[in-house]
Amino acid sequence: MTGEESGTAQGQGQAISSSRQCERYKAVFDGYPGQVAILDEAGRILEVNAGWERFSRENGMCGACRFTGVDYFAACQGASGSDARDADKAAEGIRDVLAGRRERFSLEYPCHSPTEKRWFLLAATPLVLDGRISGVIVSHLPITDRKLAEQSLIQNEMRLNQAQQLARVGSFERDLDTGQGYWSDELFRMIGLPPNARSPDFETFLRAVHPEDRDLVDAVLGRVRDQKHPEDFEFRIISPEGGVRHLSASIALERDEAGRPVSYHGAMVDISRLKAVEASLVRLAATDELTGIHNRRRFLELLHGELERCERYGRHVSLGMLDIDNFKRINDTYGHAVGDEVLRNLAATIGGVLRASDVFGRLGGEEFGLILTETDPEMARLACERLVRAVAEAGAETTAGRLSLTVSVGLATAHSGTSQHGGWTCGMDPDALLRIADEALYRAKAEGKNRVVQFETGANRTPGPARRKTPGGGRSEADADAPAATDRERT
Repeated sequence: MTGEESGTAQGQGQAISSSRQCERYKAVFDGYPGQVAILDEAGRILEVNAGWERFSRENGMCGACRFTGVDYFAACQGASGSDARDADKAAEGIRDVLAGRRERFSLEYPCHSPTEKRWFLLAATPLVLDGRISGVIVSHLPITDRKLAEQSLIQNEMRLNQAQQLARVGSFERDLDTGQGYWSDELFRMIGLPPNARSPDFETFLRAVHPEDRDLVDAVLGRVRDQKHPEDFEFRIISPEGGVRHLSASIALERDEAGRPVSYHGAMVDISRLKAVEASLVRLAATDELTGIHNRRRFLELLHGELERCERYGRHVSLGMLDIDNFKRINDTYGHAVGDEVLRNLAATIGGVLRASDVFGRLGGEEFGLILTETDPEMARLACERLVRAVAEAGAETTAGRLSLTVSVGLATAHSGTSQHGGWTCGMDPDALLRIADEALYRAKAEGKNRVVQFETGANRTPGPARRKTPGGGRSEADADAPAATDRERT
């Protein structure tokens, strides 16, 4: 073979390698789970991925922005109605990226169809060629499921305003024979490594993975040669600053014409902010929005758990039902805003009196619940009497001035006792304990308010009145013939 022939063959080999690399990039481009477009410096669409074409064809997204050669900025300018404001923001942000004023830009926006509500996250990152910004990559990620989940969990009471959710995406590939690979600059930044022409070796990457997730990542990459379908998984990394980031990864195997595995490629998405939102929603689902204490659902869950512990270990548990006296008069006189201040004041006052092991929750309106752990009847009564005195002494500091405040408490204690099998039992279920405490609260209201009325119950005993505190601070045995209150004025 002559030198000229050798050079020709070499050139052909490079062309084939370049073509195959383009095919790989195209596969990653089209396999991305969102819609992606590449714009030139003037904002004209150079290329779109399959997801963009499919979504545009099926849904008419952004009007004419579905074919190459279209002026993306002109299309945004042509938006009307409720979409115009978001379109203007998108155009302005993309121009900032092209001009180098922003490293990246993101925007959450609605794109509702006649039959369903949908939201997307727009992300724009610069396309850098030969050291200069030559265009911009625009992606649209669907975030509808998250938006709907947020609205459902907080029942439209707490709207999380996620104006600019960060959703960084990085691509990667690796040759299984040579071990050579490629990472996008975005992926280097996500992992916390300086960008490089070649991807780091697996050991370097694995050191960045959270220790608890290394076995998972190692297992996924270890079985990639046998992969039949693309695989999705989540893992955490430790940033150089010591923070934890959550990543969602998709990986797909590529085979040659003979079916032999030759490489894998995929994408990683930073979902740290989404994970933080999910954790926040979990907290919100268990918290009363106004007072910051446990809500009714969480309080009842804890009551069930405490009764189970009582039954298992033979302990006492006391339940107090607390209601603000004359609360309706406060609302009628000063307004509901001041009434809300009173509720917050009460929560703070009681929170300062209770032990760390006790549980305090808002059951609804001006009614609250107390779980006094490891307390026998006498201890529970004394604790509730201290609470009633503390509320009366503290009052409520509001924008309308300092208001007098008292509460009534109905108290029931579940006793441990011996069952037929020799174990321990509380002698009642949570519903029964709630009912007895509520009846005691009715009595406290009927007997003059600002007091504690207590019922006791144990295994093999019928619940009944035990003692109640009089306004003067003394105790009197309950009159067994005294009629129960049939109507409680929650005022």
